[in-house]
Amino acid sequence: MKLSESGGVWLSAKNCTEGSVVEFLNEGTWKDSTRFTYDDGNPVRQLVFKVKHENEEKQLTIIKPSRVALVEAWGDDTLEWVGKKATIKLALNTQGGKSIILQPMGQVKSTEEQSLQKQMDNPETPTPF
Repeated sequence: MKLSESGGVWLSAKNCTEGSVVEFLNEGTWKDSTRFTYDDGNPVRQLVFKVKHENEEKQLTIIKPSRVALVEAWGDDTLEWVGKKATIKLALNTQGGKSIILQPMGQVKSTEEQSLQKQMDNPETPTPF
């Protein structure tokens, strides 16, 4: 199997350090997990991005706390995340291991800017005054 077919090297809490930085290289895709399933047996949907970490391209699954922080900082259009950077924090998870939590770096959109962007994207939405 070609490495490119398996998605390449994965970034995990086991192969990174607290405080290191990732740069987003694509807008991400939703993929079915090959490791985790819901109680009904269906695969968990995971948001996976290509990132640059320590000058290497890697795949990174973004968990909900990171998604929330990134959306609050950069907006909900992940295409706009390309080229942006985030700092890695390591946190204990419910299974006793560690998970990657991302903290956005750089320009952060205010709630007002996000609201204005949504209005520009959807001009039929009434402007609140």
